[in-house]
Amino acid sequence: MSVRYSVPDDIIDRGIGDELLIHHFETDEVFVLNAHAKLVFEAVKGGSSREDVQAFVAARVFCDTAELHRAIDGALEKLLAEGVIVCESEP
Repeated sequence: MSVRYSVPDDIIDRGIGDELLIHHFETDEVFVLNAHAKLVFEAVKGGSSREDVQAFVAARVFCDTAELHRAIDGALEKLLAEGVIVCESEP
């Protein structure tokens, strides 16, 4: 079973320089993502697996692969915890 991430319909985003402003309409919370978290969010917007997100970010950020994967996993966990992205299982 594969896991995919997506952005709920009640989330809107707007780029501001290197950062991304996120508004969660359900909770009325606003988040500001740094450039790296912005890349993770942008990768998830179309509906992506963890591997898709890793490939998307790795094509744009040059650093140690293990370090990059840890940072991506941390960003996914934080975005999930705040309800900015959701996790869906595929049969």
